[in-house]
Amino acid sequence: LSDSLSAINRIKNKTNPSDITILIQNKLDETKTNKKQITLIWIPGHTGIIGNDTADKYAKIAAPDTVTNALDSSLTKTLKNPQKPILKKMEKPNYQVKPDQEHNIQMGKP
Repeated sequence: LSDSLSAINRIKNKTNPSDITILIQNKLDETKTNKKQITLIWIPGHTGIIGNDTADKYAKIAAPDTVTNALDSSLTKTLKNPQKPILKKMEKPNYQVKPDQEHNIQMGKP
């Protein structure tokens, strides 16, 4: 979960990506090859959506310190360690989600 729509759009866009975006895209492709799935979902930041603060908390925990220091804060919220069960139970937020074909990125609106 990320409240940074621009970070998700950067990851989704394959035209003129930055070095870090290429690394993220490669990791997403690698997980697809290994028949694993990572879904990036945009949620509006701090608008009273249940679970947003929890998502921020777990995103910070899941991102290794070396990665956190190397990335800007908007991308940090987007990255998660797929080997850790980050959210076992979370109340369902009140927003619509529509799937996007590329990298299973989903975006929604409040």
